[in-house]
Order: sequence, then C-alpha cells, then structure tokens
Amino acid sequence: MEVEVEVFGGRKLGMRPNAARYAILLIRTGFAPQSHNLNPSPVSTLENMNLKMKMKTFFSPNCYQLLRRFSHTPLLSLPHNRFFSKSPANSRDDALVLYEKMTRMRPLPSVIEFTQLLTRVVHLREYSTAIRLFKDICNLDIPVNEYTLNIVVKSYCHCNRADYGFPVLGMFFKRGCAPDAITFSTLLRGLFMENRINEALELFLKITREELCELNVILYGTVIDGLCKKMKIDTALKLFDEMCKKGISPNVIVYSSLIHGLCSLSRWEQVHILLGEMIDHKICPNVVTFTCIADALCKKGLVDKVEDVLLMMMRHNVVPNVVSYNVLIHCYCSQGRVDEARKVLDSMVSKNVAPDVHSYNILIDGYCTLKKIDDAIHLFMEMHKKGLRPNVVTYTSLLQGLFRVGRCSDAVELFDELQAVGLKPNFYTYCNLLHGLCQNQHRI
Repeated sequence: MEVEVEVFGGRKLGMRPNAARYAILLIRTGFAPQSHNLNPSPVSTLENMNLKMKMKTFFSPNCYQLLRRFSHTPLLSLPHNRFFSKSPANSRDDALVLYEKMTRMRPLPSVIEFTQLLTRVVHLREYSTAIRLFKDICNLDIPVNEYTLNIVVKSYCHCNRADYGFPVLGMFFKRGCAPDAITFSTLLRGLFMENRINEALELFLKITREELCELNVILYGTVIDGLCKKMKIDTALKLFDEMCKKGISPNVIVYSSLIHGLCSLSRWEQVHILLGEMIDHKICPNVVTFTCIADALCKKGLVDKVEDVLLMMMRHNVVPNVVSYNVLIHCYCSQGRVDEARKVLDSMVSKNVAPDVHSYNILIDGYCTLKKIDDAIHLFMEMHKKGLRPNVVTYTSLLQGLFRVGRCSDAVELFDELQAVGLKPNFYTYCNLLHGLCQNQHRI
C-alpha cells in the first residue's frame, strides 16, 4: 500500500509507509531550499567610516604612530588564572557558569580575564555564544581592548556574517586603539569563506592603497590562501610577486597555499619551481606542504606517488601526521584496495600517530562500498573500544552499507541508535535512508 506525500512545489509522490514517514521527518527537520539575502558591501562600510582619516585626525602624530606600533604587541598571558585553574571551561555550559561567577565579583575581573574566557569559548567553536557574552561585557562597562574586539570580529566571520564585523572597526577608534593586520586578515578570511571574492579583493586594495594597517605576510598570506582555495591561482601568483617586490618575505604557509592551488590544477611544473624556491630561501616544506601534494596525487588516483611523497617527508625529517595517513588510506580505498588501507591504519599506531574518527570513516566507507559490511561493523565496534565517538558520517556510511546488502531492519535500528546517542541526521543520512527503504521495500 502506498500513501501520498506532498513535497516541495505542491507535487505529490506515492511512497511506501516507512519511506513516507521518513520523508515527512526530513521535511520537518528543515532540509529545504533556502533563500539568501545579499550582504552590504564591506568596502562601502569602510568608505563611510574613512578609517585612516579618523585615526590621524583624532590622535596626534606621535600618538598615532605609538598606537600603530603597539597594536602588534602580543597579548600578555597571565601566569596564573584564578578562574580557569579552579573551573576549567571545557564546554559552553561551563563557560556560561564561569562567566556568571565572574560578573558577580566586586570588583569585576580585568578585561584580560574576560578576554581569556572569550578565547576559550571561541576555541570551543561556540561563536554565537562568544558574541552574546561580548555584548554583555560591553553592557557592564568593562573597557574592552583590541584583543577582545579581534575575538568578536573572528566570531562574526565564523558565523558567516563578516558584514557584522565591519561596524566593530568603529569600536576600535572609540576605545583609542587601531585595527591591525590580524583584524583585517580576519575580515578578509570571512569574506572568502562567504565566497565574496570581489569584495575581499576590493577591501585588500583599499587596505594597501590607504595603508590602513601594516602590510605583512599575514595579510598577504590570507588573501593568497583565499584565492587559491577558490581556484584563482593566477591572481594569487600575481599577488605573491607583488609581495616579494615589496620586500615582504613569504613563509611556509604562503608557499603551501600556492602549492595546494597549483596541485589542484595539476600544474606540476610550477609546483617543482616553488619547491625549489623554498629550498633556495632555506624555507623547509612542512607536513602541510607535503600533505597538499599527496592529496592532489590521491585525487588523480596515483597511489604509488602518494607513497613516494610520504617517504620523501621522512627523508626530510618531516613526520607525517594523521591527515597525511588519511590521504593514503583514502587513496587505497578509492581504488578498492581496502586491505592495504587497513594495513596503513594499523601501522599508524606503531608510528605514534593515533587514527582519528575520519581515519575510521574513510575505511568504513571503503568496506561498505565493497559490501564488506561485517568488516565495517567490526571497525565501528573498534572505534568504541579505542574511545573514539562515531559521528553522523560514520552512521551514514554504515546505513548505506546495510541497505546495500539488504539488511533493512538493521539499518533502521542503526538510524534509531544514531538519534538515541544524541546525533542529528543530516541531509545525506535521510537520502540514504529513503533510497534504501524504497529500493528494498519488498523486504520491509
């Protein structure tokens, strides 16, 4: 028997009862097309503020230069924090409880201690919480500094609201401090994260033209990395040349970004040239540099070359990390060589590299693709024994594997377990569930 389910656009589809139930759950969970509003241009925001003129008008020349110099001084860390030593903020709830204790104290703790709490919240990736706490700190009339403001700019950018980060620039001037390369790099990174490439380039041009902050390798590196990730490698190379002509020495991060971009486009000759430049300038390629090359070779299916890269790393005294080994595991699995991938996973422990959840997810998916579901389940159980918590990707791969071999009851039971352990199914989980139920309806 089939039931009718109304889907997007008013269409009705006939589905088996179980499939219909999960289709409705999918729609109610919120997996539907969404509209996105256009954000205002950050460059127009800067035009209205006229940053440099405000700084030079408000402060005397000597004070202005002093602010510019000290805006790059690192934050002094407290040797002993009276709050974190007694109540470590290891979760959002811990941080909120600690914040409440701090606000009840008289006199109030210093801005440095509040800033350290915000830093901890950001490390927990609770960006919206950090923004809310920052607003509350301001309402308490605590005199926040440039480090606090940089944290809130970063939080807005990680919430994909870089446009909200620009008004914070005005708060810098109001408090007598200047935005630095870190501030603008964060805003630029936020624009790239939102795919607002043209606006990021306009902002960077304004920064360089009007000298809104010190032009350094951090600022250039941020733009170069953003362009490389968006496959704008030729623009990134031009910027790289401009940086070198200005006497700003590139570091291993800048080279790694360029190498990653060139590898993605299979421009191997230029990769060799950049690696040669690094050695000439006594800049040692690091684990990120080599892993970028290995990842690109993996995507081309050149597993032997990936092995060569790992051997080259060891010859250069660069120890492969878990990401490097995950690339090799993925390379083997993509070619159906799961037994060899399993050997790599086992060898990691002997090399003092602990496999992570992603390592297991890659191999579990490889086994499920080949319908070796018992091996996949064995790995799933091994994760628990090693103290690794399977995530929604793990469950989704196993779900798909169980349906592939016709074990529908086990798949539905696994889906229920996923929710019971506190995980939230994503779009792909529901897609695999619906597809499996529809394909195996005679077995339900």
